[in-house]
Amino acid sequence: MTSEHDIRQQLTICLDKLAKIRPTDLTREESLGSLNFRSGIPFFERTLSFYRQIGNANLTRVPSAILEIAANHAEESLHQFEQIESFNPAGIERPEQIRNLLINDVRDAHVAIYEDLCILLAPSRNQVQKLPRGSSIPTIILLAIVLFAASLGYRSSLYGKLIRELQDFAHNFLAHR
Repeated sequence: MTSEHDIRQQLTICLDKLAKIRPTDLTREESLGSLNFRSGIPFFERTLSFYRQIGNANLTRVPSAILEIAANHAEESLHQFEQIESFNPAGIERPEQIRNLLINDVRDAHVAIYEDLCILLAPSRNQVQKLPRGSSIPTIILLAIVLFAASLGYRSSLYGKLIRELQDFAHNFLAHR
């Protein structure tokens, strides 16, 4: 069993390494040519951005069990990005499929990462801003006046339209007699 200190240290190391990775560096267009990873940029950015948010979050009061899950995800993501950085198509049959699998691994892992770790980005009770409490009576009165005026305007427009239609009908009726 790993100590909480070791888990926090492992998470910090992984988050630091992930923060240094730039999605555009992962494309490797110069070294791979048409086998580059450009199509993976949106997935790389999404995952790396999420880890940066976690890296900037205050994790001091997070239970070690959740930190361990975070560390495991971060380590797995780091491994995925390292595979992309070290991808060499030489001697591989169907390198396009391997490249696509590497991109899809990052894409598909994001859902589980987000579901498990979004709690780390939720504001704590101390961070939630409370709305100032004042008298709500003036607000209710103002809302009632606005609703009343709107309903009068709507009704008068309906009555006005009805009156115009009756006048037009009467005018046409009398004109044809």
